[in-house]
Amino acid sequence: MRTSLTILCLALIAISGCKDKEPKITSTLDISPEMKAYFVDYEVGTKWIYQDTLDNSNFDTIELIKREPYDTNRKGVLEKGYILHYKARKSRDFKVSVGRGIKNSFYINMYTDVTGSGAVTFENYDGEWGEWLNYYDSVVLHKKIYYKVITTLSGTQYLSGVYISKGLGVVLFNNMEGNAIRNVFQLINVEKP
Repeated sequence: MRTSLTILCLALIAISGCKDKEPKITSTLDISPEMKAYFVDYEVGTKWIYQDTLDNSNFDTIELIKREPYDTNRKGVLEKGYILHYKARKSRDFKVSVGRGIKNSFYINMYTDVTGSGAVTFENYDGEWGEWLNYYDSVVLHKKIYYKVITTLSGTQYLSGVYISKGLGVVLFNNMEGNAIRNVFQLINVEKP
């Protein structure tokens, strides 16, 4: 009996010693201040109020309900990231995932919880926006001017035509239903908690 118990204990010690150990963290990489200003630096409880440019009597409110930081240990480098959860009154709820890539690159995905619906994607490499993105120092959208705006050609079956202003957030987006545009929501006000 003692021999069996000893063998069992030695086997458990051997198995636990075989587990892959995460590399010791030697440095930390956070999201750049630029990316935070576009995608992360918003307080939970902030509400963005939108008006439908196709039907001026139609409004939507989107609220940031949760901001989750997360860490990834990539070969001893701790990479910071964030997932922001948004609740919409009329359009679809969505999440924004902001993460680091190798060197000085950042990947941002806006997606709904609907499986297979895809993501609206933004990428930045060493301070340069990805090739399918457009950057505007200023842009006029439906007679209103916004500054430091990015937009992407990517879209999903629920979101497309997303314009994001630095420090302000999403200023315009198309609320989609399949391939059809249901609403074109434009930012008219931001309520901070």
